[in-house]
Amino acid sequence: DGLVNTLAQPNLTAISGENARFLAGGEFPIPSQRDNNGNITYEYRPFGISLSFKPVVLNRDRINLQISTEVSEVSNELTLQLPGVTVPSFTVRRAETTVEMASGGSLMIAGLIESKAIERMNGLPGINQVPVLGALARSESFARNESELLVIISAYMVEPFAEKAAVRTTDETKRTEPLNRALAESLALAYGQSIKTYAQDRPFGYIME
Repeated sequence: DGLVNTLAQPNLTAISGENARFLAGGEFPIPSQRDNNGNITYEYRPFGISLSFKPVVLNRDRINLQISTEVSEVSNELTLQLPGVTVPSFTVRRAETTVEMASGGSLMIAGLIESKAIERMNGLPGINQVPVLGALARSESFARNESELLVIISAYMVEPFAEKAAVRTTDETKRTEPLNRALAESLALAYGQSIKTYAQDRPFGYIME
């Protein structure tokens, strides 16, 4: 009933000892300095949902996993005002950990809680700005929004396979009867192989084994 909302569901693969990163969001320009001509130069700060991990295979069933996750967004509450430029701030929820887990196991990171208090003011346009009378014609309400970020990570150990192990569907088919010319040409375009055609007075098709 809307109690849980999936923000991202990435699927990453990495070699043992190498980093893998994921970002769902964007990059926000931030003023950094001025050049020799007095123009402001910008740097780009990523924001959104990011995940970084570094797996190290210990044996055939154990994985050492270094995990870093972050959720950030641009905030207008704590901005820095400089001459001719406004520097925004970011709200960040971040967690880092190192664990050892079995292949196929799952890890949950919790406790990244965010709480916001929002003040709402309702009233009749024009009247609510009148001294004394406006205080009687408007009402104030407060809303508190609290959310907790849960990160669930499942690690699986995979092994590379030889090219011979990748069996295509076409490798498991055998011609039993000839195809007509139109079908032969379409298959030749699809698979890059020429197919011979025979007399059309016999049944034709493919059989799967």
